[in-house]
Amino acid sequence: MTDEEKLAYINEIAQRDGVTLVMENVKKADNMREMSKLFLNTCWGKLAENPVRTESKLFETLDHVSQSEYMSAQGYEVKGIKDWDDGRTLITRASKTESVKTKEFTSIVIGIYTTSYARLRLLQAMEAVGSENLIYVGE
Repeated sequence: MTDEEKLAYINEIAQRDGVTLVMENVKKADNMREMSKLFLNTCWGKLAENPVRTESKLFETLDHVSQSEYMSAQGYEVKGIKDWDDGRTLITRASKTESVKTKEFTSIVIGIYTTSYARLRLLQAMEAVGSENLIYVGE
């Protein structure tokens, strides 16, 4: 970042947010940008999270008590039982839809809206650079 870019950035933040930044402390941090993007995407993903999930657990084949407790738990339906390897069994179960409670912060409508808006913005960016600047990977 040049000094002029830093000064413009500092002025923009001061005007918009009322926060004064120290010029020596302003520097580009790609790693923090990536972390911020990851965190933000995770938060947006939580909005549209599907509460009906499958879960799997490995048991000792001869541990019939634990297997029985896992398979007969309230609110779950067994989806599969497989011999995993010598002496272990994999049991997969899913939540029954009538026993699923949605979380307070989950909103499928906001999740759909956010995803749609992001795709529209991506389309705008692709149109702005032109098709000759796009890279296609495939056969």
